[in-house]
Amino acid sequence: MSLAKSEYFSRRATATGIAERREPDSDDELGRVVRAKSAPLFVLKGAQILRPSKLTVDCMTYQTPFLLTWKVFWLEGIRTAFAKPKTWWMMLSLTLIGLVVGTLPGLFMADPSNLRASKFSRIAVFLNSLVCFMIGFYFSMCVARWFSCVDGFMEIFDAIRNLQMQMHALGVPDEDKHRCVRYAVLSPWLLSEGLRVNGKQSLEEAEEHVKELWAGLVQYNEGLEEVDYDYLSVTTQEERLLREVDDPATVVWVWVASILGRLAQDGILPPAVCSTYGRILENVQAAQHGIEKVVCSAVVKVPYLYLNLLSMMVHINNAANAINFGIALGALVFSAVSINDESGFHPRPEPLEVFQDIENFVVVLFVNMFGPLLYLGLLDVSICIAEPFSHNETDIPVRRLLEILIQDLCDRSLMAAKTPSWEPPCFAKVK
Repeated sequence: MSLAKSEYFSRRATATGIAERREPDSDDELGRVVRAKSAPLFVLKGAQILRPSKLTVDCMTYQTPFLLTWKVFWLEGIRTAFAKPKTWWMMLSLTLIGLVVGTLPGLFMADPSNLRASKFSRIAVFLNSLVCFMIGFYFSMCVARWFSCVDGFMEIFDAIRNLQMQMHALGVPDEDKHRCVRYAVLSPWLLSEGLRVNGKQSLEEAEEHVKELWAGLVQYNEGLEEVDYDYLSVTTQEERLLREVDDPATVVWVWVASILGRLAQDGILPPAVCSTYGRILENVQAAQHGIEKVVCSAVVKVPYLYLNLLSMMVHINNAANAINFGIALGALVFSAVSINDESGFHPRPEPLEVFQDIENFVVVLFVNMFGPLLYLGLLDVSICIAEPFSHNETDIPVRRLLEILIQDLCDRSLMAAKTPSWEPPCFAKVK
């Protein structure tokens, strides 16, 4: 290698922070080299985001190995479908129906053991097949809409990241860049909180939630510079303007587009006739598309006729299963009582018949009591997934996703300001 090339590569390595390869001088230095080469791609902060310390953090962040153990039945944290009181109240009511039905044959029949639950199970089989089809279709549709809603938020976050990256590349002043990105970050937060307000059960709860929302956003210190504002904050003037519109999450992107247009007019960004300006403005359109996808997935519901029919079929099917369970229970109880009856009021069954009733009861107990529990759980999970901003169990963790986004934006701003060996770019010098 020539001397000129050697000097070139030496200067290049120094500028980029890449040291020349050499042998380690000591065991400690060798250990540092090994640890550096074996370090993971993500730093500790990122690893904590991807691998939570708790078993469940929210509906999107959890560890999966415990699902293969018995811990799945008593896990603390997010309430599951079988941890809700209303589910077990419904099962208690079905059990009471079964007990009432089980006592009726002994009061009105001379030989209750003649009842066979298998004859009545045909009704339950017909209803089970219909309910399985309807609830399976509804469940798959709700899951698809939930993922579409999450995908809409991801599109908004990608648009914000791309917008900031392009403004870094063109050397937009920090004040304008921070204001533009701050408005963009406010959009998904206002969108998610607005959907939560719409999901409140009463007007008082909605008004209280709105007050808490703006109280946490408004920055009352008017003496701060723009770069000192948090991304999730607004001034009192911005709060007043945003409260005048019905959809602040969408309207705030008008401010972003207006800032971009003003920067192009002032010569800080390429002019509007340039394709670069159109490429920057595409981020605004991508964010608008993401907002539309979130709203359509979260607000547009399944027609009430279908959901009402599904709910009625689930409850009718559960009642039919409870009646079938009661018949099997009554036949078993009276067979067991009559086998030792010496009065002759009830015919004494054969021991084989008693064992057959026991076998039938075990099967009916599993099918006609565990089945309704599954149907109630599936219906409850489907409804929760269909309304992600009205139920804590399926609530999309927008706040946590925004924290990751804000940290990413701060890291990018830091890297854009601290370039290793070159001056940060600037499309036009600001006078």
